[in-house]
Amino acid sequence: MVAQGEPVNTFGQSVGRPRPAEAQKSDAPKSAGQSAEQPAVAPSSPHVSATDADASHCIGTLDIGGTWIRAAVVTPAGEILVRSRRPLPTSEGGRAVVDTCLDALGEARMRTGCHALERIGVSVTGPVDPRTGKLFTPPNTGPVLAGLELGEALSRAACLEVRVDRDTNAAALGEHRCGSARGTANFVFITVSTGVGGAVMLDGRLIRGADGVAGEIGHICVERGGPRCGCGRRGCVEAIASGPSIARRAEAELRAAQGAELRAVEGAEFRAAEGFAQTRGVTKSVEGSAAAASVAARAGEAVAAPISSQASSSSQALSFSSQTSSPLAERLRSGRPLTGKDVDECAAAGDPHAIRALDAAAAAVAGMCVDMANVFNPERIVVGGSVAITHPDWIARASELVAREALVPANREGIVVPAELGDDVSLVGAAFL
Repeated sequence: MVAQGEPVNTFGQSVGRPRPAEAQKSDAPKSAGQSAEQPAVAPSSPHVSATDADASHCIGTLDIGGTWIRAAVVTPAGEILVRSRRPLPTSEGGRAVVDTCLDALGEARMRTGCHALERIGVSVTGPVDPRTGKLFTPPNTGPVLAGLELGEALSRAACLEVRVDRDTNAAALGEHRCGSARGTANFVFITVSTGVGGAVMLDGRLIRGADGVAGEIGHICVERGGPRCGCGRRGCVEAIASGPSIARRAEAELRAAQGAELRAVEGAEFRAAEGFAQTRGVTKSVEGSAAAASVAARAGEAVAAPISSQASSSSQALSFSSQTSSPLAERLRSGRPLTGKDVDECAAAGDPHAIRALDAAAAAVAGMCVDMANVFNPERIVVGGSVAITHPDWIARASELVAREALVPANREGIVVPAELGDDVSLVGAAFL
């Protein structure tokens, strides 16, 4: 309870007695790992009505991504009562990030009529130390989050217990409690979206590793010498299957094909020109003979004609490349950056370059699932994220490949399944940190 007359913050807690930093740090490892240390029991009804929710036990959750800070008030059963969001202040410092989080969460709390929150759970693009809530250097958010002591800063400002973890760990907990991994103690969660990430739960516990950053499965190399990844390596799953990577690969496929066409045309021109030069040499050698000159002239004309024809072909090839070569070329000609959605639409229209880029991405995800089955022997592999969910055939392909290529007995039928919670997965999961 808050004492009468004592100042309170926007979350209904007293600001007169903030928790000591030492207490926060000593509590963090235990609180951050509680849900991971014991198998969570799936509630019989994970989604209850807002009118039945006990507002005094609601949890505030935050999902911090590369573009938006999303906030929600979530019941203990995992139902989101209300959401709000703010743009991530990428051009400002860490203090602005904390203030934006508080603003978004304060709005969500007031809209529910919730008098106080029990705690705050934060899902953030990794890597992050879940014991302290300190961020390292997230690859997809720029420098604004690097090194930010997010857990401590939020806890001091809100006078609440704050639990911070990587977004994929939060998502795995959400799917475990309320989604496709309900009742499953051994599973792998994979997300394929702007990036590729994942989390692993074995015997009901999230695998965190020595520094709390285990589970970066998007940086498994599946194509030696492949495209450069944001982590600095080549051929990572993220560099092949994420939305931006698919767009880059499709464009590279198109430009490579156009380059091959142009080189073929240039080669034909060179060969024709070489033949013409040889013919001119013949003309000079027989200049004293009118009959021979006539023969040489006719030979020169015969070789000269294809040169003109090939030059015309070269012009057509250049026009084909820049104007009419394929649906993908049409998108690129517009001048705006290519997106994964563009590639999907071009593939649906039959563009071979888009189809090859998507096939490479599907193969990378399927291969990663086989590796996950062999290494962790899960009961289930749950695949989510905006890119994967829009390609259900990828999930079916991965499931078939696991059954065919994973080691016995890890090669279970139907082991790869789609996630259920969609865009809300990290907001829900952060309530169970």
